[in-house]
Amino acid sequence: MRERLQEEDVWIKTTCSICFSMCAIRVHRVNGVVVQIKGNADSPTSRGGICAKGASGMMLLYDPNRVNVPLKRTNPEKGIG
Repeated sequence: MRERLQEEDVWIKTTCSICFSMCAIRVHRVNGVVVQIKGNADSPTSRGGICAKGASGMMLLYDPNRVNVPLKRTNPEKGIG
């Protein structure tokens, strides 16, 4: 008999740190995957608004070309400059 996996469906209140505005956001996460980002209406500063950079947060998170590990220098003779 297969065990039934417990499904996760939560809204997480947090802040966006993509730009200097630090907008208050709510992130909808289903089974560990972010499916939606909205502005937090309870915030006195942003009042539920979110900038274009914050709205594109999912694209940054799931970009297939995103660097996920530290890169190693391949030319050790090349200096910082």
